[in-house]
Amino acid sequence: MAVASGDLRQRKIAKSFEALDVTGRGTVSMSDLEDQVRRIAAEFGAAADSPQFARLLDADARCWRELVKCVGKSPEQELTMDEYVQGITRLRQQDIRKALTQYAEALFEMVDNNRDGRISRDEFVRYAKAIGVSSEDAGAVFQRMDSDGDGELSRTEFARNMYDFFAGSDVKATGNELIGRL
Repeated sequence: MAVASGDLRQRKIAKSFEALDVTGRGTVSMSDLEDQVRRIAAEFGAAADSPQFARLLDADARCWRELVKCVGKSPEQELTMDEYVQGITRLRQQDIRKALTQYAEALFEMVDNNRDGRISRDEFVRYAKAIGVSSEDAGAVFQRMDSDGDGELSRTEFARNMYDFFAGSDVKATGNELIGRL
């Protein structure tokens, strides 16, 4: 992948590609997103027929359809890392905000395992583990993302960090390492 080391947003998007491409084959497909949803659901004990699983899978599918459309492919096709990065960077701001808002909300519902409306450090570390981030990195990321220092992530904090990761270009944004160190 020819992502310039200075382009933060492209590096973050490439990192998300790597988290999806767990087999290392150099492409990702909708089935890779489905597999990631299964890993997250398994970590939180959510059955494949649960409402949380269905919402997260649906949000992932909507994001995937928008993404492949940006690179002229169909949802059934695979994307290389270059296509994946291009697709996400080509998404219009309003489209990416809508897709990420829906995805962040569905993911929040899954990760908020005790249903208290907040994501604890433990819940976040479990989520991060399911997507391949070390517990140490996840704990450090959580600390930075918890902007009000209350030891939990609100829906707003979680969604803002998700948006910062995929769409932000601020080098100081706390969401830059949402899925691990760059």
